[in-house]
Amino acid sequence: MQDTTEEYLPSSRAATEKGHKCPFNPTAQTAKNVGMVIQCQECGKWRCLHAKKKLSGPKRNELEVLLEMLLYSCGSIFEDIDIGDEQYSVVNDVCVRANLSFKSQIELSYYSAGYEAICIHCGEDTMLVEREGFYPQCQGCENKQAVQKRGRTHIV
Repeated sequence: MQDTTEEYLPSSRAATEKGHKCPFNPTAQTAKNVGMVIQCQECGKWRCLHAKKKLSGPKRNELEVLLEMLLYSCGSIFEDIDIGDEQYSVVNDVCVRANLSFKSQIELSYYSAGYEAICIHCGEDTMLVEREGFYPQCQGCENKQAVQKRGRTHIV
């Protein structure tokens, strides 16, 4: 019997792939257009869903139904998902970045889109340490390097 490695997990391979594989540039605005996130079943991190245009009510409902059936892993894209006989046209409108792995931090667009504060490193939402000018970190990740927020500098 051969020992297994994480080499072939989608969430491991994604880090080596080039590009986000979205048909548009995923930004905070494209994350706001969806207003939903998806959680990786392997690492537990929340990942932004992106859409070029704001989803209509029926498309949002379709996406909610689809998300309840999916088991997502970092690095997966909706085009790769086998959803059986059902046809979900919303998969043509929504994407998730393919170049994120379980080693990747939470996307900066997650914070810019206004979702609840979570640790930039692991996605934990409890025991957060929030310092001015830095993204939140949980107490378990305090030994990791703090990530400074990018923003406009104010000239006084």
